[in-house]
Parts: sequence; C-alpha cells; structure tokens
Amino acid sequence: EDSNALLLLTQKKYTDKAQFQGDIIDIDNKEILTGDCTNLKCINNQSNLAYVIYTSGSTGKPKGVMIEHHSLVNFLYSIYNTFDKKIGQKDKCLSLTNISFDVSVCEIFLPLVFGARLMLFDSPNVFDVDELAKRILNKKITFTYIPPVLLKDVCQRLKASKDRVMLDKMLVGVEPIKDDVLEGYIELNDSMQIINGYGPTESTICATFYKYRSGENTGRIVPIGKPLDNTNVYILDSYLKPVPPGVSGELCISGEGLARGYLKRPQLTAEKFVQNPFEKGYPIIYRTGDLVKWTPDGNLQFVGRIDHQIKIRGYRVEPGEIEMQLLKHPGVKEAVVIVREKGNKNLYAYIVEEYELTIDELREHLSKELPDYMIPSYFIKLEEIPLTSNGKPNRKALPEGGEMASKDAQYAAPRNEVEKKLMNIWSEYLETDG
Repeated sequence: EDSNALLLLTQKKYTDKAQFQGDIIDIDNKEILTGDCTNLKCINNQSNLAYVIYTSGSTGKPKGVMIEHHSLVNFLYSIYNTFDKKIGQKDKCLSLTNISFDVSVCEIFLPLVFGARLMLFDSPNVFDVDELAKRILNKKITFTYIPPVLLKDVCQRLKASKDRVMLDKMLVGVEPIKDDVLEGYIELNDSMQIINGYGPTESTICATFYKYRSGENTGRIVPIGKPLDNTNVYILDSYLKPVPPGVSGELCISGEGLARGYLKRPQLTAEKFVQNPFEKGYPIIYRTGDLVKWTPDGNLQFVGRIDHQIKIRGYRVEPGEIEMQLLKHPGVKEAVVIVREKGNKNLYAYIVEEYELTIDELREHLSKELPDYMIPSYFIKLEEIPLTSNGKPNRKALPEGGEMASKDAQYAAPRNEVEKKLMNIWSEYLETDG
C-alpha cells in the first residue's frame, strides 16, 4: 500500500497467499529463465535509489527509508577499508539476518562487490546457536554478523572445535556488547578482526565503527567508535548546540551515508532530516534520537534512546544508563530496564544471569555509580530476553512478574498504631501497597 510496488518476486507456494495488486513473478517458474540473456544497459547514476527498506523505529509505524547508490557504496568501501582491504575471493560470507533488517544488505553486497562467496543460512531459526556454530565450522565461514544475544553462546560452541575455525572477520552491534565477549572471539583466531558498528537505517547500515583490539578486556561496554569515511557526527542538546565531552546528547549525523528521506512522508522527513548548522559540504543532518557521549579517548559511547527517557520523582532517568551499569557486573549476561506505571512509576530491571545473584548484590553494584532514584524498584530474572525478528530486545513482550522480584531492599512492618495509620495514608496517596 505504501510503496506502490509494481512487481512482487515470490515462490509458487506463496503466490496464493500474496495480497498484491501488481504483477507477481514466480521465481520457481523455469520459463522466466528463457529468452535474451545479455546484460541490461546501465542507466543508473549514483543518486538513484539502491533500495527502500522499511523500519518501524520507536514509533511502531513502518516507514520506507530511501537509500541511494552512493550511500551504499560509501558504506561498503568503509567496512572494506576497516578490514584492511582483506576481503576477496578466498572469503566465505554468511548471510544470516532477515532481509527486513538492513544488516542483510551488508551481508549480501559485501561479498558480491569484493569478489567473495555469499553463503546463505537456510535454517528457519536464525537464533539456533548449535546450528549457527555448525554452519560456521562446516562451511568454513570467514565473515559473519552475529546478533549480540548469541555472541557468547556461539563462541563457546566454536571453542570446542577451535582448530576448525576459519572465521577471521566479524561485524557486531545493535545492542551494547561486553568486551570480554569479543575477547573470546579473538582467542579463537589470532587473525580475528571485529567491528562494532552503530547506525540507524537512515544512515545506511552503520554511521560509526569501533575496531576492537585484543587486550582491551576490562569488563566494560564496547564503544561505538568513530564516524565512517565521508561521515560527520555531532552530539547536540535540544537546541542543536554541541555539548561538552562526557555529557550525553543527541547524536546527529551528516555525510554520504544519509538516506534521501522517507518514502511519501515529507513531513516526517523534514522533522528528522534538518538543516546542518555546522557545515555547507553536507547541508543536512539526521537526528537519530539516540543519546551518546564522547569518551576521553575520542570514541562515542552509546547511552540510550531519548524517547526512552522518563521522569521519576522529578528526576529525568535514562534506562539505557542503568542497563550499561548492570552489564558491567560479571554476573549479568543481558539486561533491559523499562518503566511501568501503576499509579506511580517504577523501574523494572530484567536480567539474564551468568551465575546466581541476589537483589542486594545488584542494588549494591548499581549504587556505586548511580543515584538512588535510578535504582530499579523491581529486579526480574529471566531465562532469556524476548527478541524481535531483528534480534533486538522486545520490550513489549517483557513479563510483569518473574522468578526474582523485589520492590524494596528491606521491608519493616509498622510497629504501632501510629505507624500503621501513616503507612495507610501514604499507601493511599502513592497508590501502592503498604
């Protein structure tokens, strides 16, 4: 409905299910392979569209992001250069992700442009750790993207057959990643190169790269790095003024990687793609809605989403900062923090453990770096964090209860009638249980 596409490529088994008004081409039909097989005349230029990919972002309403050829070429050569130009005909690149996720564009076109072999992951379950590890080993994969939630488990499977690992190039990203997880892959192969990439779809897959170096294992969250070639980034306040180093602000991006805009959404395009107040070379900047800050070594550190910010007890809270602190604990494998409102607002921390933890341990760990109002009221332990089809945490699917929940570190019952009356008054006022 939105794209007005005229052609639909599909397989015969899906043609009856397709609700499409245009022409449907069955790619299983051998007859379409007959006829003139000479190359088509090249009529494209760098400003033509390479693809339109739909992303819901934080709004939930899909919007078509228009990416031009020059933007894709800029990304491909940036990652090629970051890998020291060591991608070629000897490489086998695994295509793992759903084609609705723009990392798939990297997986497909990186090998096609630089002469490597494209290997398709044909298992319906891309989150099958055993199958993925087996495919990397058996097909002698040298480059892949692995969703962050699978990184540690896949590494453990590969270590069991370390002598068979040919993997020496990886792209990671999407969610915060601990450096000790990436160090595990360095130990698999002395030649391993790992890029932690960050970028919204509107900046053509990635806008920044951080190339992980062996020996950086300190238990911290890996930075998102520095801008790609022909890309500039700015950390700005709500008035589009630069913030000092170490202070969180909205990440804005300019350069060759910027999308043309949103398909048939001129108002939204004008809202997100605004005039660049800093330079004339790239007249437009894209407002990502992501909070980042500069680290002392000149890299960018992801903090969270502006639209995830909340106010609790009059204080502005960024759940991403709480998640980052939780992930610094060696016993926390994954963490997601959200707010739920039942009369009053409470922070809920969902964690996947490396080993058994108590609530007191978690609270003590957080209190070393965070003020009291940023300590979650509830800690809920899960076997796994629910995910979207793109491998991102599905916050809407998080349960309200769990195996491990606590509103307060300690509870002291009222000792007399006066305290009981006070408790009832405050419980009624705060709309919460006593």
